[in-house]
Amino acid sequence: MTIDDSHIVAVFLLAYLNFTGGEITSAGRHLDGLRLMLEHRGATVLTDDPLINAIRRLTIRLDNVRGTTGRSLAFPTHKLATGVPNREWLSKLIQPNKLQSLEWALMEFELEDLANQMIHLNLRAQALRTAPGHNPATDEHEILFRAEILLSELNRWKLRPIFLAAEAEENLSRLACLSPSSSPAFLDYPPLPFKNVVFAGLMIMFYRLQILGSLIISPVPGPEPANRLEAAINLCRTYTSYASLRERIPSIMVIPLILAGFVLGETQHPQGQIPPL
Repeated sequence: MTIDDSHIVAVFLLAYLNFTGGEITSAGRHLDGLRLMLEHRGATVLTDDPLINAIRRLTIRLDNVRGTTGRSLAFPTHKLATGVPNREWLSKLIQPNKLQSLEWALMEFELEDLANQMIHLNLRAQALRTAPGHNPATDEHEILFRAEILLSELNRWKLRPIFLAAEAEENLSRLACLSPSSSPAFLDYPPLPFKNVVFAGLMIMFYRLQILGSLIISPVPGPEPANRLEAAINLCRTYTSYASLRERIPSIMVIPLILAGFVLGETQHPQGQIPPL
């Protein structure tokens, strides 16, 4: 077990290259090994090294992508946190005059941790519902209870001061916009312009988890219930604006778009919108 940081970096890069090439199974094997390597390193040397902790957070993000494809996760929820607070090692990467970036990063970490819990619950719900001894009277109660708790935590996540301030700033910017019609729009829905690309990206992740939570509670694709449809439309409207602010779109954005597709499918909404009444 002579593992050093260079091994961890190498395995992470192999996993990342597999993901970019669409080789999810191979990437997953690297993630499983990478988690064990990170655990071994943490057991021998408690580190606040920014590189290793950044790799750990990126590994959790890739693991969530893997879990969204229906595969098991490498990271159990109780092993997401480490003995070193994220703020401590992040502060070594961020310049003192850009401390707001640190707060945004911490918010994204919280959202990824919520995603991990929700994906674990989704996988458990699928296993229970397809098991021969499935008992709706008991199994469904547990699934619905845990899903509602996670959705409540998701809504509380939005109440962070930095998030509320950014939301207020975006709303004021839209009110002051002289020609909102010039902003990119999703089909015939009103434009939803954004100035803060980080805020827009987090909102896309937020809507993605809203849809996933709804699908856990009611595992039938389609536009019902109404809050699921609203989340899918808002996701697409936000993504349209987000894409206009980026030269390149991160490949991870395919996940929320797929979830929106489960709601705005070809059967009910062939063009991604509600048919005219």
